[in-house]
Amino acid sequence: KLSLPSKKILLNIILLFFFLDTVVCQEVVIGLQSNQAVSTNHIKNAGPKDLAADTLDLPFFDDFSGKDISPETARWSDDFVFINNTYTTDQITTGVATFDALDNAGRLYETASIIVFKADYLTSQPLKLNLPASDSIRLSFYYQAGGLSDVPEEKDSLVLQFYAPDEGKWYPAWRATGGRYTKFKPVILRIDNQKFLKKGFRFRFINYASLSANLTEPSIIGNCDIWNIDYVLIDKYRNDEDTVFHDVAFRYPHRSLLNNHESMPLKQFRQ
Repeated sequence: KLSLPSKKILLNIILLFFFLDTVVCQEVVIGLQSNQAVSTNHIKNAGPKDLAADTLDLPFFDDFSGKDISPETARWSDDFVFINNTYTTDQITTGVATFDALDNAGRLYETASIIVFKADYLTSQPLKLNLPASDSIRLSFYYQAGGLSDVPEEKDSLVLQFYAPDEGKWYPAWRATGGRYTKFKPVILRIDNQKFLKKGFRFRFINYASLSANLTEPSIIGNCDIWNIDYVLIDKYRNDEDTVFHDVAFRYPHRSLLNNHESMPLKQFRQ
């Protein structure tokens, strides 16, 4: 005859096997709902971002290889994108600018929904583009859909716009939609319209994202629809094939020169 404690143990074992047989479990990969590094950086650098004191001369170049996780204010007038070296393994040089569904405070956009919404911006400082069209001015960059994170769907997009200073108006210049191809692609665009060849010309990238329509999936409440861009260049006297650069640069973060250790005594290193 079983004692009362033994009966309780037996009952618990029976219930355990019952739940193991009926409960269905599945691992789910959930996108980040926030980015603590961006949040901390946003608080530290809180305040309005001003335009540059003067328009920038050509060439305009950024490969996002700096140490800050925000775009350099000398070149860019906002801080929505995340500068990093971990959202991809195919970067052209160390560092990429990542567009996602998190705002410049590191939180999911309040406008985020299953309907396509505007997410991150990356806007240049004003440039001195009051030059003749014969100078063959071109903007080039590399872009990637997804990288090591969520790949944008076909309804999602990365857009490039040009600013006409005299009109105070932005115009569409280029657009890419999401899909399965996730390698970096080069783009080069000629800037020859007179309304853009002005002092104060600017350009900006915008990504349009959307949450999953499957509301039963926990992963739809996280970061999604990632785009990476790298090696942005505007300069004179370029042609349409000018997308290969003679640049000695690192592609990945610096690693230790030692085979098996990060550090060791100098005496041992000399041996």
